[in-house]
Amino acid sequence: MVQMVQNKVRDLKTTGKYSYLLVLFWLACASCACYAQKAVVALSADKKEAAVGEQITFRVSTNIEGSINIDFPAEFELDNGIMHFMESKMDPSGKVKTYYIIQQSGSFRKNGSYSFVATVTRKNVPYKSNKITIEVDESAEQTLTIRSDDPVFGYVEATKTTVYEGEPVLLNAKIISKYPILKVEGYLPYKPEKGVEEHSFTSYREYIEETRLNGKKVQTFDYGKELIFPVSTGKCRIKPFEMALRCHSNIFDRTYRFKSTGLSLTVKPLPKGAPASFIGGVGEFDLTHELSTTENLKVGDVVTLKLIVSGTGNLHNIQNPKLILPSGCKLYGDPERDESVQFTESGATGNIEFLYHIQITDAGDFKFDAPAISYFDPKKEKYITIQSTPFDFSIAGKNGALAVHSPDTPEMKGSPEMHALNVDKEGAKNDGSALPLILGIALPGTTFALFFLFLMMRRRQSRRAKERETEQETVQSMPVFQSQSTTTDTDFWAEVLQHQEDPNTVAISLPKAIVQILEQRLGLTDNSREKVLQMCADSDKDLEKELREIIATCDHFRYGFGVRELPTAELIDRVSSLLKLSR
Repeated sequence: MVQMVQNKVRDLKTTGKYSYLLVLFWLACASCACYAQKAVVALSADKKEAAVGEQITFRVSTNIEGSINIDFPAEFELDNGIMHFMESKMDPSGKVKTYYIIQQSGSFRKNGSYSFVATVTRKNVPYKSNKITIEVDESAEQTLTIRSDDPVFGYVEATKTTVYEGEPVLLNAKIISKYPILKVEGYLPYKPEKGVEEHSFTSYREYIEETRLNGKKVQTFDYGKELIFPVSTGKCRIKPFEMALRCHSNIFDRTYRFKSTGLSLTVKPLPKGAPASFIGGVGEFDLTHELSTTENLKVGDVVTLKLIVSGTGNLHNIQNPKLILPSGCKLYGDPERDESVQFTESGATGNIEFLYHIQITDAGDFKFDAPAISYFDPKKEKYITIQSTPFDFSIAGKNGALAVHSPDTPEMKGSPEMHALNVDKEGAKNDGSALPLILGIALPGTTFALFFLFLMMRRRQSRRAKERETEQETVQSMPVFQSQSTTTDTDFWAEVLQHQEDPNTVAISLPKAIVQILEQRLGLTDNSREKVLQMCADSDKDLEKELREIIATCDHFRYGFGVRELPTAELIDRVSSLLKLSR
């Protein structure tokens, strides 16, 4: 009996050892199987071809729990949104496996072919994914709309993508949705990267159109229209816009936020060989003229010639037409400019009147050639020269130059005819026929007359010196000729302060005052508004941005772009603070 018990115990011990070894064996197999599991790191993209600025979404899926990173090239610009989540999948053997997923979106800034991989790092051991290649070509931007698989997407639309410098271009945001659109909840506008002159229209949602895309019904509308004038040649990139749309998606309403594709404009320089009469206009223009009365004119009178340039294009940026005058005429002061321009979807439209005051300095017949201007027509791609009609008039009277009044010339009393009469009398006094009369005067009388004449000349010289001092201390009201070295330009800032309660005057004069002050500080003369602001941006970008907003507010009020009231006091205070002006 005792022997049987001992044998049984010995058998149990042996069986226990084998069981223990068996458990250890299975644990080792499981561990090996775990560590032998194949690492999976998969990198994919929703597009293999894209345009510059087009949004692309990349996805990394891995069964390794670790740090995930996509090795994007430097030309890739990431969006703010990054998504991390886990996903469980069943493999063909029926086992459930966990995958760790990351999604990142962004766009490429340059053309090219880009290849890169993703990396998952676990316990300092890197695991690389497959390599993918993305082809980026800006020429594909206009066909992106038919390739997009997103439920809501958009792109920047332009009337032309190849334009000439100064040619107006209309931009707008084009939105397409596969679901019924309920509401626009957010909009970040597109933005040109290079220097352009911008004129925004009121952002509003136009009527929604229903159309078909890839055989399916979609809704589309335009938004955020803007008129731009390129001021430099080369490539002009338009950065994408962003928007959030509230749509009725299947059963529930849902908000979709998306980023559009961008746009690239090619800006060509104007051809060489511009005529001498070129005024910098790009578009289509016309020229007429009006002349003040030419009847009963005499030497010294002033005739006013009004040149009217009308049309559509960059009308607001044209230069003063060059006027060719016949001999015996000169310009009386600087030409005056009166603008009546509004910004439309076709460009700057309206007319500009140029007033030239012509003074007649000689008598005779005057024949004026037809006033002419030249502009560049982007449709015909050539310079066009147009003329008004020639005109002439006659001035009766004796030929002779008219003396021009200036601070250094004593004022001439009487009419030009009286002056000619005085000259004839003085000539008669100096003639030899007056010699017997002089010899007949007694010597005492001659001495007294000479002494009296000396006193009168001294007195006259003293009076002239006082007049010169007075003229130097006071502002001359007399117009200044172009041939003189000084000019009397309007002080637009003083005009703004004088009429600060009048919104119409402030809307016209405040932008001119800003440009005038910047010209004085930058040492510029006779430059367009855009050129002066660009020069300001080179030294102080923030100041240029603030001044552009003020000018845009004035323009919108002036041309009726939705601004019905102009906060004149607020705008004047802002300009005074920005430019450090006294009020």
